[in-house]
Amino acid sequence: MCEQPEQIVLFPTTHEQENPTFHVEASLAEDFLEFLKQKGLSAWEPPQKLDKVGPDHRRIIELKLEAETPQHNLEELLEQFRSLHKLT
Repeated sequence: MCEQPEQIVLFPTTHEQENPTFHVEASLAEDFLEFLKQKGLSAWEPPQKLDKVGPDHRRIIELKLEAETPQHNLEELLEQFRSLHKLT
């Protein structure tokens, strides 16, 4: 059985990247951004289409959030979204 690739990936902050960042398949980006807005979060800058594509040549959107957003909160929200959209 073939394992499905992740449709949303959270990249934590580092010394080089202050803002937590999600890479989201384009087909989910609008719903995910709306979900984050409903939870009181917004993108730090407008979502960006990346030149690279994900597995199966799916377009990837980059969402950067405010630097102060706690990592564990983002992980919990990601799990909630996955559960709501049956992505787990």
